[in-house]
Amino acid sequence: MEFASGIQTKRTSCGHSQKEVAEHLHITQQSLSKWQKGISRPSIENTLRLLHFYRSTDVPMKK
Repeated sequence: MEFASGIQTKRTSCGHSQKEVAEHLHITQQSLSKWQKGISRPSIENTLRLLHFYRSTDVPMKK
């Protein structure tokens, strides 16, 4: 599983909307959408925030 699809899969399996995750991470929905589509990737800081948000380390990190 690629990083981008891993973010979306984790988000939807946990029942969160893009808006909820974006607000928690203090980013825009557009940024989250770009991460999920593979257009861009989160910074290390935001990657850590994602992991903390999901209390998980199973979001795939490889490209």
